[in-house]
Parts: sequence; structure tokens; C-alpha cells
Amino acid sequence: MSVRTLPLLFLNLGGEMLYVLDQRLRAQNIPGDKARKVLNDIISTMFNRKFTEELFKPQELYSKKALRTVYDRLAHASIMRLNQASMDKETICRVTGGMKVKADRDESSPYAAMLAAQDVAQRCKELGITALHIKLRATGGNRTKTPGPGAQSALRALARSGMKIGRIEDVTPIPSDSTRRKGGRRGRRL
Repeated sequence: MSVRTLPLLFLNLGGEMLYVLDQRLRAQNIPGDKARKVLNDIISTMFNRKFTEELFKPQELYSKKALRTVYDRLAHASIMRLNQASMDKETICRVTGGMKVKADRDESSPYAAMLAAQDVAQRCKELGITALHIKLRATGGNRTKTPGPGAQSALRALARSGMKIGRIEDVTPIPSDSTRRKGGRRGRRL
């Protein structure tokens, strides 16, 4: 790829990203004023005047800093974060086991997880979401690294409620080395 084509490549990719974002906003039935606000945020980030003037200035080679700026802007615009400032759509639904049962001891039970998963599936169906990628997370760190008893039943409840399951990923934070575990030298005594 010639370095002279870099500005055109940037414009082309930026335009494609804006088109894809516009299609996503329409598919989610976002009101027009909110959709315009999101698109304007992305456009002002990617195509601000000072940056585009620098990009189109005739030059033989671009500096490493200029190339990095171009790729950074493309990467951040392609993430298309729909955050609080732009659309209030980052967290679609949040349900915990404690919201479903009365007793404290039942919050982490498989039954509470199943009820929570059913609520999530119902909310997703209302929004027109039919498939999910799932990330499971245990406490991690210097505590347990296996997901709790509710994880399996929550997964099963999501699948039974008609949601298509894509990837299932374990995102438990695992340290390469760890701090001292609590409980003291003789361990936790019951």
C-alpha cells in the first residue's frame, strides 16, 4: 500500500463505519435525535478539522506519530461505544440473584440464577435480540477460580428460553502471581 493512499483509506474506512453505525441505530429503533447525536459524536472524533488538515498535507512519508494517530482513530471509531453520553444503551439489562429471592443465603443459588436468566431473556426478546455471546466470571484473583453454582443453571435457562448461544467465554481474572490469601497461616477455622 502506498503511503499516498493513506488519507483516502482513512476517509473510506471512516465512511463505512458511519454507514454501519447508522444501520445499527436504525435496526434498534433508536429515536432520530439520539441517533443524530451519536453519529455527530463519531464524526467530530474522527474528522476534526485540525487532524484532517494534517492528514491531507502533501508529504512523502508520514511520521510514526501521524500513522499511529490515524490507526488509533480508526480503532476507537470502529469500537463504536454506545455510552451514557451518547445513547444510554451500554447496559441493556441487569438482574442479580438477590433481586429474585428473599433470603440472603439463596442469592447465589442455582434457582436465583435461573430466575435472573429468564428475566434477561425476556428483556432481550422485547428488544429484538435473539442471540447472545456469554462471558462467565468467577471471583478470581487469590479467591476461587471456578464459576459458582448458578452459572450452569443460568446458561441452561437462557438456552431453554429460546435464545441462541454463540460463544461461551470464561473471563475470570487469573493472576500470574498473587498476593497472600486471607485466612492466616492456619487457614479458616469453622
